[in-house]
Amino acid sequence: MTRRSGISLVEVLVSIGVVAVGILGVVTLLPLGLQQTKQGTVADRAAAAGRRAWREFQVRGMDHVESWQVDTTMGEFPYEAVAIDPWWRTRDPSVSAFPIGGAIPMNRISLRDIGTTERALADEIFYIQDDLNFVASPLEGALPIQVDEATGLPWLATDDHPATTPAKRAFGGSSEDAAAGGFSWFATLVPHKNRRSDLVTLSIVVVHQRVDPSISLPNTDEPTERTLQCDVHHGMGGADVTLSFTGSERDARAYLKTGRNRWIMLSGSRDGDYFQWYRVLTAGPIVEHQGQWKRDLTLIGADWPVDSSTQATLVRGAVAVFERTITLKASTIQ
Repeated sequence: MTRRSGISLVEVLVSIGVVAVGILGVVTLLPLGLQQTKQGTVADRAAAAGRRAWREFQVRGMDHVESWQVDTTMGEFPYEAVAIDPWWRTRDPSVSAFPIGGAIPMNRISLRDIGTTERALADEIFYIQDDLNFVASPLEGALPIQVDEATGLPWLATDDHPATTPAKRAFGGSSEDAAAGGFSWFATLVPHKNRRSDLVTLSIVVVHQRVDPSISLPNTDEPTERTLQCDVHHGMGGADVTLSFTGSERDARAYLKTGRNRWIMLSGSRDGDYFQWYRVLTAGPIVEHQGQWKRDLTLIGADWPVDSSTQATLVRGAVAVFERTITLKASTIQ
């Protein structure tokens, strides 16, 4: 009688170990794959949002100075840079500078048709209305979503608590970030230097889930807008920079929060104020050095011409910037 060969217990255990390692590797890659998919979706929608924002800019004649609601303190344009941001001005009319608290700001203005009171019209224009959400909210159902006039937040009316249940915006996001919306945009216009003309650099800034300035964020959250001291080490074909923050480690991690493919604006003075948007290529770790928290960034963009003190502006959720040179169709130039 011949003996039949079989598989030993050791071989079974080795096989199980090999399979377990393979499964563990696949499971480890799943979060990374989901993150990459989300980033790809955001980038794709941001590109579409930028094209739509440019069409809105053209169709509504925002390149006409006469269409702007200009503060009386503003200097003669195009020698003063402006940020066309009715979305913000209708929520906080007291803020007329971009960025908030910046040492080198530009004027934050609205449009004559919107002013500082027509929030619904500002939302209609500066929210990307065709940014659809294909994931149904568990709160969505028989009753409609409403908007609270006092806060501007969407609410889902219920039988027990009418208009008191936070709901998802149609753009997506959980009830916690309902105030952020989906994709919105604002524009900066910066006059060309050393030439007396109406040529300006238009930058369409697309923001994902922009937070209403009336919403108080926890101290651990990234601020909606903030400025930081910026040391420029190399300014050709972009810049290698170091951002600095003085404060607690908790606040530093909130203020210095950024990453690959995020956008920041550099500001500096040299025969006038310069403003230029840059895309973040790499972001180093946050480290403490001589009582300050620092973070090194590599930026992609135009040459940075300012050698003196530079200010960095970070906008929470700024995922894309689209630039082009345009000519103002009406001007104060004589």
